[in-house]
Amino acid sequence: MQKRSILFLLLWIIGGASVSLNGQIAYGIYGNYFTAMDLSDCSLCQLFQTPAGGDDVTVLSDGRIIFINEMLGLVYDAQGNILNSFNCPHEIHSNCLHNGVLYLGTSGGLYTVNLTNYLVTFIGGWAPGMHSLHGLYSLNGSLYSTNLSNSGGRPIWLVNITNPTQSTFVQNMPASTFQPRGVSASNGLMYYSTGFVPFIPASIWSYDQATNTSTELCGYGGGQGPFWGLDVLPAATAPITCPCITSAGAIPSPAINLCGTAPLNGPSTSGPILGNNDILRYFLITNPTNITNSIVSVSTTPNFSFNPATMTQNTTYYLIAGAGENLNGSINFADTCLNFSNAIPVTWRPLPEVTFTTTNSSLCTGDCEDITVNLTGNPPFSLTYSPPFSGNQVQVFPTNNGLITLCPPVGSPPGSIQLQATALSDAFCTCQ
Repeated sequence: MQKRSILFLLLWIIGGASVSLNGQIAYGIYGNYFTAMDLSDCSLCQLFQTPAGGDDVTVLSDGRIIFINEMLGLVYDAQGNILNSFNCPHEIHSNCLHNGVLYLGTSGGLYTVNLTNYLVTFIGGWAPGMHSLHGLYSLNGSLYSTNLSNSGGRPIWLVNITNPTQSTFVQNMPASTFQPRGVSASNGLMYYSTGFVPFIPASIWSYDQATNTSTELCGYGGGQGPFWGLDVLPAATAPITCPCITSAGAIPSPAINLCGTAPLNGPSTSGPILGNNDILRYFLITNPTNITNSIVSVSTTPNFSFNPATMTQNTTYYLIAGAGENLNGSINFADTCLNFSNAIPVTWRPLPEVTFTTTNSSLCTGDCEDITVNLTGNPPFSLTYSPPFSGNQVQVFPTNNGLITLCPPVGSPPGSIQLQATALSDAFCTCQ
C-alpha cells in the first residue's frame, strides 16, 4: 500500500538478527519498476517500468503479473507488455493467489478475479471491527489479512473466503512491527516489506505466525522507497528472475605459439562484469565445446607453466576466462549465470633440430657431394650453416628433409670437413 495512510514516527526496535533465506525471490514495485530481489544475497534488479504508484503485485506461474493500482488491475507478461486490464468498484489494497484463485482485498470487501477472462466477482463485505486496509496472504492452506494502515496496530484475521463477514481475529503482530507496505507468504512464513525514509528502514522481513516473531532478511537503499506490494516465491518455481549480468569479458589475442617449454604469460580478459559473489578465473582447456570437462589447469591470472606430466607439445590448448559464483575459492560450475570468454588457441611448439648425413665419407677437391639434411619441427625451415671453405650460407627447406651440396674448391687442404649449423628456424621457433 501507499499514499493513503498517515504515518507516525516509530522509534521501536524490532528484535531478530539479520539473516539470509536461501531460495526465495521477492517481487514488488520499487521506484516505479517491477522489481525482483533474490533473498539469498539481497541483490535486486528492476525489470520494467510500471505506472506511478501501485499497491500490490502477484506473479503467476506462467509469468503473468497482476499489478494493482487503486481500482485498476493491469495484467503484464514477463517482458512488461500489458496483456489485459480490469476494474473494481472499490479501491484495491492487495491481491493474492490462494488455492489457484486470485483474491482482491478492497475497501469494500473481498473479490475474486477470473484469470481467463478477468471477470471481477464480489464475494462479500468484511467482518465488524476488521481493519480498513487489507494485505492478503495465503499461508498453510488458509487466507489471511493483516492491516496495511498505521492505525489500529497489526491485527491478523483469518479470512472466511465464502462469507468474509464471518472472518475471525487471530492475533496481533508485535507492537514494534513497522507498517507493512506489502505482504506475502511462502514455505510456512509470512513476508512483509517496510520503508519510510529516514524513519523506517526499507527492508523485507519474514514473520513466523506460530511464534509471533519477525526477522529482517534484506535491507536496501537507493532512496526509491520500499517495495510497494510483495509476492515471495521459491526460486525453483519463480517464473521471472533477474537477467544475468555476469560476464567473463573477451580476451584480445590471436592464437598463441610458445617455443619449447616457455611459460605462457597471456593477456588478461577485457571488460569482465562480476556480481556480488562472483570471481574470475583463467583456464587452459582442450575442448571449447566442453569446457568444464576438459580443464587442464586453472589460475587466477592468464599465466601458465608447461607441465610435461599433463601436457604435450604440438597439442592445441585454449586459454579461456570464466566468471561465476564463488564456491570456496573456485567457480561454481552449476551457477546459472556462469559465463566464459572467447577461447584463444595456445600451442607449445618443440624447438627445431637438424642433423646431417652422407653416404660418402671421402671427397676429393674439385668434386661435389650432396649432404642429406634431416629436420624436426614445423616446416618450412630456414637453415643457416657454415662450411669451412666459405662464409655462412642460408637455405630454405619446405619439408623435413632436403640436400646441401658441398663442393670443396681445388687446393683445399686434406682432412675432415666440419659442417656447422649456426641458426635454425621453423614456422614458429628459432634456435641459435
